[in-house]
Amino acid sequence: AISNATMSACVRASHWALSLLLLERMIQDGFQPDILSFNSGIHACEQGGAWVAALELLRRMDEMLLQPDAISLNAAISSCSQGQRW
Repeated sequence: AISNATMSACVRASHWALSLLLLERMIQDGFQPDILSFNSGIHACEQGGAWVAALELLRRMDEMLLQPDAISLNAAISSCSQGQRW
């Protein structure tokens, strides 16, 4: 929960890359990110125009058997749209 709140705060402060770094670190340290963690990460990608990273996070969700929700998919679509990859 603390990691999710920190990631969201990073995105709100326009530090989207730091939010992605926190998600990656969470995974490396053996924590199981939840749908909120990934949604924050995908939203960070949307803010940063990092459409490739957004799609990678969707793939990683699938690997971890997490079902993307409407928020995940909308943020990923928006990220791709901003990168003109639609």
